[in-house]
Amino acid sequence: MAKAMAFARLSKIEGRNRAQITLCVPDEDGREIDVLLPQPYPVTAQIKGAIKAMQGVVMVEEV
Repeated sequence: MAKAMAFARLSKIEGRNRAQITLCVPDEDGREIDVLLPQPYPVTAQIKGAIKAMQGVVMVEEV
């Protein structure tokens, strides 16, 4: 729930560099499920660092 609230706060940040974010989440069988967030979010070095610092986040990559 805290992660969802963090992403909700991110959506309110203004900025020119917005991008679609996809979360890769493992299921109970070890498969990866891609979850595409419904709207583009601002993407800056500071925001990428904040996402990387969230508990459970293993990697943040730009594609």
